[in-house]
Amino acid sequence: MTFELIDYSDSYYREILGQELPAVRSGKFVQIRDEEEGMEYLVLSPKGLSAYHANIVERFCSLGRKIGGDYTPKKDSFRIRDSSWSVTGGGSWMIDSKNRIFDLAGVSQAYGRFDPSGLKDRILALVEMAGYTVRIDGM
Repeated sequence: MTFELIDYSDSYYREILGQELPAVRSGKFVQIRDEEEGMEYLVLSPKGLSAYHANIVERFCSLGRKIGGDYTPKKDSFRIRDSSWSVTGGGSWMIDSKNRIFDLAGVSQAYGRFDPSGLKDRILALVEMAGYTVRIDGM
């Protein structure tokens, strides 16, 4: 399965807030898979951009992908209509780019716990994460 890390921090801080990207930032994330294409996405969103994990899923589906979905009646989760796509889970994240630390932890109330199996290795295989220490649930 091909892996991609998507971080909405740059667009949030630079384009929306008109600020420099802070060295230390945090927020929520979701893990999304497209079984048909063999793709896995780890999608990071800063605290100020996405109040809920569902907001991240909706943004991911609408930005350039045009993947159909709908909010549940309670608006607590965004469900993707295409059955080849699934939200594996979610949690919280923190990046310290100065000290090269990337933390993932927690659980999404809407989507459950993310799948940590092999996730650290997939993250560290990315060129942009070279030299980082990746910790999942503090380990």
